[in-house]
Amino acid sequence: MQVRPSSLVRASGAALAAALGGQTRRTTRALILAGSDLAARRLDPVGLQPLAISPSADLEVLVSVEPEVVSAITGAASWATLNLLVDAGARGMRLPAPLRAALVGTAVYAADVAVSRAHHVAVDASTSD
Repeated sequence: MQVRPSSLVRASGAALAAALGGQTRRTTRALILAGSDLAARRLDPVGLQPLAISPSADLEVLVSVEPEVVSAITGAASWATLNLLVDAGARGMRLPAPLRAALVGTAVYAADVAVSRAHHVAVDASTSD
């Protein structure tokens, strides 16, 4: 199995946020999660993405904002929101913070790799037609 650096970055951010849950403010955890998603997107944009708005290029003409910036910001915000909800659910199970962090990080890594594989299979299938 090939190790995906972008998946490791996302998983590390989710695990760190889960480990800090209850000890730090939600805003701090959200920034950690958003930062890990942005860093992972720089390594490889393919992976878990709950929601990312990709506006047309006309937006750049209207408000001088690059469509990629809007997509990155909305993607990072949705990633942080989803992980904060997952962390809240995991904290409800009353697991110790290190175990909760390991479970969340492992689940995020596995899901990110699965999404990446599915994307690459779809791309390979469409190019072989």
